[in-house]
Amino acid sequence: MDAIRRTELFAQLPDDEQQALAGHLVHAPFAAGDIITSQGHVAHWLYLIIRGEAKVLVDGPHGRIQVSTLRDGAFFGEMGMLTGEPRSATVVATTAVDCYRLDKAGFAQILAKRPEIAREMSAIVETRNRERKALLAQAGTTASGHGDVLGRILQFFSVRG
Repeated sequence: MDAIRRTELFAQLPDDEQQALAGHLVHAPFAAGDIITSQGHVAHWLYLIIRGEAKVLVDGPHGRIQVSTLRDGAFFGEMGMLTGEPRSATVVATTAVDCYRLDKAGFAQILAKRPEIAREMSAIVETRNRERKALLAQAGTTASGHGDVLGRILQFFSVRG
C-alpha cells in the first residue's frame, strides 16, 4: 500500500482500489549498477520506485545518452505496460533501488473502472517523449515518435474511450 500511496498517479484512488492494485504488486529490489530494464525489450509491467535513484538512458548512433533521473515516488515502464511496445530506454540503478512492479492485469482492473487514468498516463507519456526528443536532438540524435498514445492504450486494454 505504501508503494501505491507514494505514486502520484495512484495516491488519489479510493482505499479499495488501492488495495486491489497492491495485490498485483511484485517486490523488485535492485543493487546500484543493476540494469532494471533494457531498451528494446518487451515487458508488460510498470515500475514504482519506493526508495533509491535510477538513470534513464537512450541508445543512439553516438552512444548512450542520459535523458532523466528517477527518484522516490517515480514510476517508469509505462509505454511497455500500456501499449505492449518494446522499452524505449534502459534504466540503471545508480543507488540501491527498492521498487515494485505492477502487471498489466492489475492496471487493467483499475482502467476498467477509471478510464480517465488512461488520459493521465498518456499525458505523462507524451510529456516524457517530448522531453526525451528535445534532449536527444541537443545531442544530435533523433527519437522515434509515438503518435496517438491514448488511442494505443485504449486499444491494448480493449477499453472504450
